[in-house]
Amino acid sequence: MFRKSFLRLLLTLFCIIPVGAVAGESATISGAWLANGYQQIFVSAPIKLYQFDLSGHVSMTQGIAGELDFWSQCVGIGTSPEDIEARCLWQDLDGGSIILQLRGQSLQEGVEVAGNIVGGAGKYAGITGTVAFTWSALSFGREEGRTVLTGHTTNLGGEYTIP
Repeated sequence: MFRKSFLRLLLTLFCIIPVGAVAGESATISGAWLANGYQQIFVSAPIKLYQFDLSGHVSMTQGIAGELDFWSQCVGIGTSPEDIEARCLWQDLDGGSIILQLRGQSLQEGVEVAGNIVGGAGKYAGITGTVAFTWSALSFGREEGRTVLTGHTTNLGGEYTIP
């Protein structure tokens, strides 16, 4: 009798408590990012404007709120190749999203990029944190007057808090 009551209690708890609840969660993240896109330089003397658009797969080994895979879209702009700011949107497969602000010196191998997690939607609402990585590989080509680029990093890391 005790055994049946205990099993009923366990089944009831598992049905009531949502699995993967993230409220009040803080943790570290780590993973890799593979991104492809374009870089353009717009010239209006005496100013040059550097712009890039990247998208790709973020693959986590230590994920965010239990998610290990995100699709990333980033747009960056700067007035010199040494001072670029980017805004990124990472979306999980369920439609939840995370917004990041990144700052880097240039799109070159070995250059560190750091930034902040500044918000999110869905189960990531209110998320904050930090993120950093170093480009481990970058390749460039030309297509239709634009520079085509592919970048890869294997040391994506940081931390986050979801209230």
